[in-house]
Amino acid sequence: MDIPKKPGRPAKLGQAMPAKQRAAAYRARQYENASMAHENLNSATTPVLLAGLARQLKATSDAGHADTAKDIAGRIIKELCSRHKITLP
Repeated sequence: MDIPKKPGRPAKLGQAMPAKQRAAAYRARQYENASMAHENLNSATTPVLLAGLARQLKATSDAGHADTAKDIAGRIIKELCSRHKITLP
């Protein structure tokens, strides 16, 4: 009597990916998405935009990159406000 296998994630490269490696890959993708959020504001998801905003706000403490980080943060805030119909005074 064969017990059917539970459906799950397909194996990559012929082997199942361990949970630790899968989590690390997920974090790497999220980090990459957050760092590239400002390049395509219209198609980025809200969580990615928020992560990108947090990243830019942290970068404002660096004197060399503060002006650029403020500009990018402003564009992300503008996109979030227009997406969620938030009016700023």
